[in-house]
Amino acid sequence: MLSKEIEDKTHELRKIKGEELHGMDIEELQKTREVLEVGLSRVTETKHERFLEEITALQQKEAQLMEENQRLKQMENLFSTQTHVLEQGYLFLNEFEV
Repeated sequence: MLSKEIEDKTHELRKIKGEELHGMDIEELQKTREVLEVGLSRVTETKHERFLEEITALQQKEAQLMEENQRLKQMENLFSTQTHVLEQGYLFLNEFEV
């Protein structure tokens, strides 16, 4: 019984893969086509969902990177200001040493 079930499923899979179409009538071909169209529709929908998920993840990553970039620019400005103040202080002290 199990071997018959395996044989039937193997035959059905071959039909779906287009390997054993020669013995099928028009009704069987139409049914196979409908099964394939439903399957293709599911694949397309899943692919679309995955693309949307990837786009969302990339948009979130972009936002994080922009925030990080902004934070680094602020740090750069702070360090630049501190460096400038230190340089001015150094120049000021050098005037008195001369």
